[in-house]
Parts: sequence; C-alpha cells; structure tokens
Amino acid sequence: MAASKLTQLLGQGALKALANLGGTKPLAWALVFVLIAVVNTVIDQISDAVRSRVAGVDVLAPAVRGGGVGRLYWFAHKVKLEPRAEEEEARPVKVLILFLSQPGKLEDYADIEGTLGSPELGDRLGRLQWRMPIAAVAHHIGRLERLVVIGSPGEKGTNRLVGDFKKLLDRLLPPGKRLSIESSGIFLGRDDTGVDFENPQQLIEELGAIYRRLEDQRIRDV
Repeated sequence: MAASKLTQLLGQGALKALANLGGTKPLAWALVFVLIAVVNTVIDQISDAVRSRVAGVDVLAPAVRGGGVGRLYWFAHKVKLEPRAEEEEARPVKVLILFLSQPGKLEDYADIEGTLGSPELGDRLGRLQWRMPIAAVAHHIGRLERLVVIGSPGEKGTNRLVGDFKKLLDRLLPPGKRLSIESSGIFLGRDDTGVDFENPQQLIEELGAIYRRLEDQRIRDV
C-alpha cells in the first residue's frame, strides 16, 4: 500500500475518532494520538520480529503497517457518527467590532420598538436581516461602551447605512445607557468609504488598524 494512501487512511481514521470523542479538544487529540502510537508500536514490533526470523522480507513491514492502519480506519468508519455541537456564550465586552450586513427594506424597521436584550424585541424583529447584528449588540449591552461598525463600500454597500443602524440602536438602548457608535473609517480618522468584504487583505488590514487604535487608547479587553 502506498505511503500516501496510508497517510490518508490514518488521517481519516483519526478525524472520525476525534468526532466520536467529542471534537478537537486537547483530551480528544491526546487519546487519538495515544491510540495511533500504540498501533504503530505494535506494528513495529511485529515487523522487527518478522525481519529477525526471515531474510529479505522487508516488504512485509509496510504490508503489516497497512493492515494495522486499515483495521483502525475500518473500526473508526464503522462507528456511527452523531453530530455534536457545543456553543460557548461569548463573554460581554467593552468594545464590539461589527460587520454590517444588508438590512433589507429600511422602512421595515421604522415601527420597531423595545429594549435591547428583551425577548419582545426579538419577536418584533422576526426575520428582518438586521436581527442578528442587533442580537450581537444586545448580548454585550450590559458592558458595551463602543461599537465600531465596518460597512461595505459603494452605492449598494452598507457603509452608507451606518447612520441608519446607529439611529435604530439609539432608539432601542436601555434607559440611561450611552453607547458610542461609529463606522470604522471615522474611528480610524480616515476616508469613510467602507471595506470590500470580498477582499481578505482589506479586511485584515482594517481589523489590524482598529485593534492597534484600541491598544493606543489603552483598551485591551475588547
């Protein structure tokens, strides 16, 4: 069996074992690697024993290893996989960086009333496209002090809608709560044109600039 095929089988077996053990947690990785190490050790011992007794049979070593890995893969493949999802609630922060999505029709938000974090507000938002950005802000609202909004450029982009998003959030803030809401361009003190969401390099540079500015302002827990 080719070495590349062995590597593929071993990798697939390890991934399936990880899935059954609970994902990519350190303990799961450790258990899988221990299993692989044990299998490799046993195979090496068998191969050494064969070599010590029969001359010119080095070809058996990869065959034995292939059989061992094949059995590991067969065992992992036969185990029924059940999807596992673990959600870890994000800890509220002082500063939130938000990518602004398209809202749909702005007039649909004109009659939205309520308070960020209230179940009633979620019901009123229904399936509106800004429901998730609003939910993100609501989750952090107890500690949140600043919201930096990154929008996309152009006439069809969302950077031009940051003001509308701000007005909506201002209307939904809890009584007495103050929140600084600004686009990333204004926050960084440069041209407020937005960032191309389909350009990874621009996104990385924008996020990097925001984090550096926050660090300059001695805001480390963002």
